[in-house]
Amino acid sequence: MTDKAATLVFLYGPPAVGKLTIGEALSERTGFSLVHNHLTINVAQQVLEYGTQPYFDLVAELRLAVFKAAAGQKVNLITTFVYAPEDKEFVQNVVSAVEEEGGKVLFVRLYADSDTLLVRVLNEKRKQLQKIHNAESLLTFMQKWDLSTTIEHPNKLSINTASMSAEDAADIIENYIKSQKAKTAYSTGA
Repeated sequence: MTDKAATLVFLYGPPAVGKLTIGEALSERTGFSLVHNHLTINVAQQVLEYGTQPYFDLVAELRLAVFKAAAGQKVNLITTFVYAPEDKEFVQNVVSAVEEEGGKVLFVRLYADSDTLLVRVLNEKRKQLQKIHNAESLLTFMQKWDLSTTIEHPNKLSINTASMSAEDAADIIENYIKSQKAKTAYSTGA
């Protein structure tokens, strides 16, 4: 789906909240390309030692390059991300990279209670995709990082996924995308 300007839908939240599943459902209904966070993580792990600063720098560079290239070619994207306050500068860089190419970033925070996350983390698909896939790792990760922070940006939406299907969440996000495009068209007189 190509428009006058590209849209990057930035789905973020803790592990096991449903980012990838919702991203897949949203991609299917909108035609937006899905570039989930493990695509860049897996590339970086093939090159550099996981957890080192050069590894994190490479992951960030790969993501920014993809977002900038997509926006420059007016390709709409969905991406997934686990956000903590330490990522504020990276998020600002994402917005700058996309907006420099005439695009727009829409932030969608996905959240759920910890009991829901602890059940979902056991999903076999998570193990196949080399994601956190056990309760102990999830709890350690969540204790280390503040994953409940909302990204402060005018284009933001929050969805509690605890008792909602991926399809229902994708429907809400699709309507949000449409409302934002209508708002942009109205404000620019397009």
